[in-house]
Amino acid sequence: DISWLTLLPLTSGYVYAVAIDSVSGDKTWAKVAFDVTGDADASAFISAASITDITQKAAITALVVQLKADLIWTKFHAIYPLVGGTAFSHKFNLINPLDTDAAFRLTFSGGVTHNANGITGNGTNGTASTFYQPSTSATQNSASLSFYSRTNNTSLAADMDTGSTSNRFGNYVYSTDWYANINQASPTSSVAGGSLGMFEASRVSSAQIRKRKNGVFIVAEAVASNAPTSNILSLMSFGASLYSNRNYAFFSVGTQLSDTESTNFYNAVQAFQTSLSRNV
Repeated sequence: DISWLTLLPLTSGYVYAVAIDSVSGDKTWAKVAFDVTGDADASAFISAASITDITQKAAITALVVQLKADLIWTKFHAIYPLVGGTAFSHKFNLINPLDTDAAFRLTFSGGVTHNANGITGNGTNGTASTFYQPSTSATQNSASLSFYSRTNNTSLAADMDTGSTSNRFGNYVYSTDWYANINQASPTSSVAGGSLGMFEASRVSSAQIRKRKNGVFIVAEAVASNAPTSNILSLMSFGASLYSNRNYAFFSVGTQLSDTESTNFYNAVQAFQTSLSRNV
């Protein structure tokens, strides 16, 4: 006579079930895939992006749940987790996973490589349009941009920008300098300390931008705000120039984050990347 005992997790993953022989007491263990999404927003994204891998499902669910627990989920207009390994799965916005321009679904063009580590531009013409227009979707004195780079180089490239040189809206490492120019007329920069990791910047007022790298506050830049540009935000380029050859595992755009919120955001994203074995 054999009895089964199974321990079930709260999110998708694997469980171990044990069969116990009631006469001999012998135990037989089995590793079984267990799929529990448990969050409507995570489920919607997983379905839209056709994610079938249990580990990826668990990572997405944990990310969404953590962002909600930290009360920052509603601060984002678009989050691109770049999970699934294909151009199709990578195009969806976690916040609104509809396959439409209005939902800020990505459209890739030029040379872009897609794999389990995210997306990589070819440095020549590879880019992605977000269809995000700051003049209609962003707020002049409250905005944030972030990217997670798995490449450390000093290329003369942009990680995310609209390409506007008068009403600037972008966040990128160019050579050794970090430019986080959000709704401003003139460029400002600070020392990047390499291009590896998560770079988040927020315009927190009409006069200040705060920059955080890997969840740690780096510098506050005093720069007056300007009306948001009507140019479309591109990933892996400065609009139609300065194409990047870095490997990216995450992007986001939304309203401003406080220092504490930025740290919590980084911790959630880093846990997400770690669960996918692509953290840096």
